[in-house]
Amino acid sequence: DLRSGISYFGYWSWEAAAVTWLLGIDDSSYREHQFYPKDLVDFAKAQDQQLTEESVVERIKVQGGGQCSKTGYWTTPAQPGTRRYFTQGDVLPTLPNADWGIVFWYFSGEE
Repeated sequence: DLRSGISYFGYWSWEAAAVTWLLGIDDSSYREHQFYPKDLVDFAKAQDQQLTEESVVERIKVQGGGQCSKTGYWTTPAQPGTRRYFTQGDVLPTLPNADWGIVFWYFSGEE
């Protein structure tokens, strides 16, 4: 309501909050500014802390024809929607019939 003297409702500095969270910047020097959304930054930081090592899948890539470096499920963009199980030491397929070129397999987890 313009008659009350307040003409803005909401955050003006959500970009600053996003940069603060993404780059891990200490916001203590500007945290109490009127339009800084500290609650959004706190929420984002709390979500980060909930991630555990178990929920993060290792990023392993092996070229087709190479040996499987870890037992579990593997995927390749050369065959979308395919998820195959290999044990450590297995030779990963090259998929010569795929119209793809060099085939890479990506570890997708043990479950």
